[in-house]
Amino acid sequence: MRFSLTTWNINSVRLRINLVAKFIKAVRPDVLCLQETKCIDDAFPLKRFRRLGYEHVALNGQKGYHGVAVVSKLPYQTTDIRTFCDKIDSRHISVAFGEKAQLAKPLIVHNLYVPAGGDIPDPQFGWGHSCDEFTKPVAQLGPHSAPLGMRFYTGHMFPGRYHDAIFIARHGSWNKTHKIGGDIVVALLNPDGTVRSIEPFITGFLVDNKYLGRPVDMEWLKDGSMLLSDDFNGAVYRISYGPAHQAAR
Repeated sequence: MRFSLTTWNINSVRLRINLVAKFIKAVRPDVLCLQETKCIDDAFPLKRFRRLGYEHVALNGQKGYHGVAVVSKLPYQTTDIRTFCDKIDSRHISVAFGEKAQLAKPLIVHNLYVPAGGDIPDPQFGWGHSCDEFTKPVAQLGPHSAPLGMRFYTGHMFPGRYHDAIFIARHGSWNKTHKIGGDIVVALLNPDGTVRSIEPFITGFLVDNKYLGRPVDMEWLKDGSMLLSDDFNGAVYRISYGPAHQAAR
């Protein structure tokens, strides 16, 4: 028997249910795994999926955050939910298919939502291994902070500590309850190229959890100053370093 499966980080199933319905009608997968459903089980659009032919639904929901679901045309036999790192977050659900689904061999489908960042062993392939066996990221910039532009500073206008440092434009999160990013940070490096620290360089675009601007990328002018683009305001700013200027009164 042919078995088709689709996985989709939907980022709010209720907000995008019409898009999901359009996809299902076009593709008709046997099983659809959804992550970041962002609703409690009672608020899941169960009737809509059943009208689309998906009678079998397994849920592990959470209000406004995380949440996973498996919707299936085929009947499953059992479900299971796991937690990780002692956190009660709705990030996992599995379903077991067998004779009821007319499969020749039993099949367990694990649906996981894995956020960015953190050292969490894989529940299946991580057994017997340590995270220390693998190459770790050079630096972590925050989940959903959306780092877009990254430039080494090779000019001489800014203080010497910034020479050869990495300037990073974090566009900022758009779907977090408490937004992060929306700034310029600078990664200061050790002589061997490793990251010594990451420090804020330009802030003020995110105030009271609302964006006043969203940095995208930067470029250096010949004099060593920075051009910074902001697609929230449709603007380009020039950032220079020198004596403070005071407007004439």
